Parts: sequence; C-alpha cells; structure tokens
Amino acid sequence: MRLMIPMLVFCTVLAGAGSAPLKGDDAAAHYKRGVDLYERGDLDGAIAELREALRLKPDDPEAHYNLGIALAGKGDPDGAIAEFHEASRLKPDFPEPHYDLGLALGRKGDLDGAIAEYREALRLKPDFPEARTKLTELLAKKATREPKH
Repeated sequence: MRLMIPMLVFCTVLAGAGSAPLKGDDAAAHYKRGVDLYERGDLDGAIAELREALRLKPDDPEAHYNLGIALAGKGDPDGAIAEFHEASRLKPDFPEPHYDLGLALGRKGDLDGAIAEYREALRLKPDFPEARTKLTELLAKKATREPKH
C-alpha cells in the first residue's frame, strides 16, 4: 500500500533522532512502538500507541501524520484526514501530510480538495514525484469530467 512509504521516512528520522535511551512511558517511546507495530501490520496496536504518544505530546506533527497513515490503513478516512490536517497545521512546511491528505480526499471523491493538497505538497517539495504524478492524474480525470463548451 502506498501509504507506508512516507511512514518509512519517519522511521528513519526517528531512529537517528536521539541517542538517549527511551523510557517506557514517554511520548517518544510510544511513538516508536506505534511505528514498529505499524511496520509489523498491527494497525490497532499502532493506533493505540500513537494516540498515547499524542496524549503525552499533543503537538507532535509526525505522530499526527503517522496516526493518519495508520487510520487510513484501517479504513478510517475521516480520522486520517483530521490527523493529516493537524500535522499540517502544526508543521506548515511538512509536505507529506498534504500528499496523503490528497490521497484521502481523492478517495472520497473531493477532486478539487485533493488537487489543492497535491499542489501544496509540490510547493513545499518541488521534487516530490508521487505528488506530481497524482496531481497530473487528477487534473486529467477532472478535465474528462468537465463539460466541453
């Protein structure tokens, strides 16, 4: 599933983020467990751990983003959309939530919303080929749906 690719980016970032050992009850430990559980296919466990990380540190954009990824994988597009919005609000220069928000909105049939999110992802990261591909696909799809004058 395409949604795993951005999460893998954050696993790499997290792995090198700090050298101090993690305590079992801190937000970073719950975040790391959530990512690990997601990678093993335990979406329910990942969601629970990421929610706990956010309870302890509600302003963590990566945790909101990865919770959105897990919720999307679990079939909760509305929950995913809310988390992608929150990640974008907390870290305005973070392109990946805009990309995944575009995916979620596109799946719900909101082509204009999806197009806007892909454009924002590309504004933030011009060398984002997946966003460029999806934007091109949706613009073509939208063009075929609009009546010709």
